[in-house]
Formats: sequence, C-alpha cells, structure tokens
Amino acid sequence: MKLLVTGVAGFIGSNFVYYWRSHHSHDEIIGLDKLTYAGNLHNLEALSREQKGRFRFIRGDIGDIGLVHEILEKNAVDKIVNFAAESHVDRSIRDPQVFLRSNILGTACLLDAARDFWKYEDGWLPEKRFLQVSTDEGVRIPWPDRILYRKDPARSPQPVLGEQGIRRPSGKGLP
Repeated sequence: MKLLVTGVAGFIGSNFVYYWRSHHSHDEIIGLDKLTYAGNLHNLEALSREQKGRFRFIRGDIGDIGLVHEILEKNAVDKIVNFAAESHVDRSIRDPQVFLRSNILGTACLLDAARDFWKYEDGWLPEKRFLQVSTDEGVRIPWPDRILYRKDPARSPQPVLGEQGIRRPSGKGLP
C-alpha cells in the first residue's frame, strides 16, 4: 500500500509516520509538507534506516494541484492522510487568508485530486481512502446531556492546550 501523508513534518503528522511504520512496515509513505512554522524535518530524524527506505519526503504545498496530481499519478497512491493545516489561533487572527488557503482551499485541492484519480464512471475505486484530520481548535461543550442554544457559553480548550507540554517523537510511535 502507498500512502500520501500531508503535514508530515508537523508534530501530529510525524508521530503518525512513526506509528504507521511500526505497524505497517511494508507500506510506502510519501510525505508532503510545505515546512512552514509548524513543520520541521527534525521531527522525522528518529526513523530507522530501514524505515527511511520506504519513506520519501517532498517539500510542497497541498494547494498546488499540479504537484498533487503528479504525486498521485507517479506513485499510484492508495490512501491520503491529510494533517496539513494552519493551526495556531493567534496566527489566524493576524492573517486569516493563510488559514483559508491551507485549511480550506488546500484540502479542497487534495479532494479534487483524489476524485480525479480515484473516481470512475460508476463510482469510486473501493480500496482508495481519504482521511481528513483536523488539528484546528475545537470547542468543548460544557453540557453534553442537553440541547445548547446560541446564548449558552462554549468553552475553548485553548488554555488547556497551552498548558500541555509538547513531546518530541521517540521513534516508537504514538504513546
């Protein structure tokens, strides 16, 4: 099986690679990352020589439809796992256009490319899969057992996220 993993040099994407390599050692992974503030190739340094043999890194943007088409065409990709996203709330306030280009238009580009290569006249190729993973901030619902109304307060997990320590990959997969 061949996977295209986007946002592969970020914290979550790189940990996914460690997990996948340890559980599916024969699969090939093509990692795509733009290497912005959140992506760092050092996150992938703990891959063993054997693991690196079935991993290839491509620096690029998920919003580049030509590049995504080229990757899918040349590599016969079976699965796309999209971790690529702008995820820092403070940055979204300063420049929301960056978030729109990556999180919405970039994801749409990946979906269009998947459709272009995986759809046929009567449907979709059954073994192909697209997994969208959103790392953007969510909202914690304070009362899960009742209907919420617009006036009800919602609690952002952001303060909690800021207190959590960031762990670097150990090379052993997800904790």
